[in-house]
Amino acid sequence: MGRLLRNGFRNRHILLLDLVLLPLATLLAFVVRFEGLDWGPVYGHIALVYLVASLPLKLILLLSFGLYRRLWRFAGIADLEVIVFFAGVSGLACFVLGGMLLQEVGLIELRVPISVLIVDGMLTAGVVALPRLLIRSMSLHKSLRLDVDARPVLIAGAGAAGVMLLRQIQVSPSLGLEPVGFVDDDLAKQNHRVSGLPVLGTLKRTAAICRETGAEEVIIAMPTAPGNVVRELVRATAEAGVKTRTLPGISDILSGRFDPFALRPVEIQDLLRREPVKIDLQQLQGLVTDRTVLVTGAGGSIGSELCRQVSGLEPQRLVLLGHGENSIFGIQQELARHFPHIPIHAVIADVKNGAQIARTFERFHPTSVFHAAAHKHVPLMEDNLAEAVLNNVLGTRNVVEVASEHRVDHLVLISTDKAVRPTSVMGATKRV
Repeated sequence: MGRLLRNGFRNRHILLLDLVLLPLATLLAFVVRFEGLDWGPVYGHIALVYLVASLPLKLILLLSFGLYRRLWRFAGIADLEVIVFFAGVSGLACFVLGGMLLQEVGLIELRVPISVLIVDGMLTAGVVALPRLLIRSMSLHKSLRLDVDARPVLIAGAGAAGVMLLRQIQVSPSLGLEPVGFVDDDLAKQNHRVSGLPVLGTLKRTAAICRETGAEEVIIAMPTAPGNVVRELVRATAEAGVKTRTLPGISDILSGRFDPFALRPVEIQDLLRREPVKIDLQQLQGLVTDRTVLVTGAGGSIGSELCRQVSGLEPQRLVLLGHGENSIFGIQQELARHFPHIPIHAVIADVKNGAQIARTFERFHPTSVFHAAAHKHVPLMEDNLAEAVLNNVLGTRNVVEVASEHRVDHLVLISTDKAVRPTSVMGATKRV
């Protein structure tokens, strides 16, 4: 048994266990029915025949339901549902077998007592479920053996994200975290346990609960909580001297920028969470629909999102201009998958090169231009003044002059709030 606990139960071990426990379940059903082992010769024969006939039937059903092809140390609700479904089908099949078929084919003189069939069905469900769930339980308790240096943490949010975080911590002792409880504003969860962990109070009591439990860190697992809630929580934990981290938001996870369980420090974006501003894209149809649209800086974070939005407005064709080969290739492939009916052209060019820009305009004759090519990192531009001016000022002038020469209908400059009363090199170049 010690070796099994160290190396883990295999399905072959479970099969051997079933070969022992399933016959015992049947024999115990007869013991319960006759209140002992004195069954008489007739029912002794019935018990033997029923046992020999029902055991292969149960094993075939176990195989059919895939109960020997599962990793039980990772079992969940879906696996439990399969066990319950098996128990129902097995009980019905054995009821037909012992209650009708064996007597009709002449293998037994009397049918198997109904009470035996009912008890056997219940015991079969038990002996199939309990060992498998015990493996899951042992695996969980093994993963909960934390080091003495494990840091006690409080999870803010007892919803789906909080539960997923708890499970990840439980199966990853290497994280060195020990959850002590949840805090959540849902009154229905107060004084209850969620996935075995107590909900200790509301978010307003976070600081006090940290002092009571000795929690050294609060992990925010509320991806959809508004900014004011996050701000209050961070403020309270900061005053209590407790570290705060958060799960990435849903948009970050879906975009692939963060792993779902990659905890990170709380950032300004988390504190500024607010309802998204809804933009009426229909107003832009006049600039985009059935027109040749050129986007500079199309591989950047702003330019690539602009290309996605423009593509949804059905341009006649879309020209992606950028200096970075990999980023332009990535957005080109993405748009080709999602908008296969729109002609998309990728141009590797630098806005600082006026000749390249002129050739691009002569080739495609755009009617609308969105100029998003710019250096945007404020600290970096402080140390690279010449490049900031070349790209943001002279590069923009190249685009404007070429657009004017080719009588482009619309040119939209993607600017920044840092251009208003600029206090940085980057802001000043955008202001110019």
